[in-house]
Amino acid sequence: VCTFDNLSPGTLYEISVVAKADGYKDSVAGTTTISTKAKQIIANGNYVIVAKSSKVMLTNAAEGSALAHKSIDNIDVDKVTTITTTDESVWYIEWDETNSYYLIKSVGNGCYLSATNGNTASATKTNSDDNCHMIISEVVDSEVVDGYNIEWKNSTSGKRILGYNTSAPRFAFYTTSQENTLLLIPAEVDTKPSFTVTPNVAQSIGAVGGDIQFTVSYYNGAVVTAKS
Repeated sequence: VCTFDNLSPGTLYEISVVAKADGYKDSVAGTTTISTKAKQIIANGNYVIVAKSSKVMLTNAAEGSALAHKSIDNIDVDKVTTITTTDESVWYIEWDETNSYYLIKSVGNGCYLSATNGNTASATKTNSDDNCHMIISEVVDSEVVDGYNIEWKNSTSGKRILGYNTSAPRFAFYTTSQENTLLLIPAEVDTKPSFTVTPNVAQSIGAVGGDIQFTVSYYNGAVVTAKS
């Protein structure tokens, strides 16, 4: 019986037997291969992807060749069970059982989380390809799941993990040690309309002339305006 620790999911390993085992006359030297298969650890559904220490979440907005963040300082990420937010920060995570990888799609623009080379991340692909395939693994601290790593499965430039760069605030796939312990918190899209007044109401009282415009913006892009 052989036990192997710390094997990476979705990886092919070659195992060599270099000598006969004592007491087993039929044991012979040789080689064989084993293949490790990733398993689904996150249920399909909508999530926000949060850098745990910095309390920021991934959005679908470009930040150079990477992706921008959105602060959630007002939320206790260790206790919250669901986050309601606007759709650019919500991601649908789906497991591909046949090929053992995840697809992560922005609910806001319908594009997949992907990378094309080192230190990049984007959400511009409407059709998934090899650059959209992700592996999600648990980060365990003292036998307790502390968060998750999201790895770009088909990287050709070393193991690259989605992380938050605190010195140049953005999310990208890095080989170096960025903030890559991520929380995957179930999410709901905020469908409440926002309400704005133009110009500022305080400036429009008294002697200031002109119309006051009221604007209601809905999550699906619809806008309703009215003037006083």
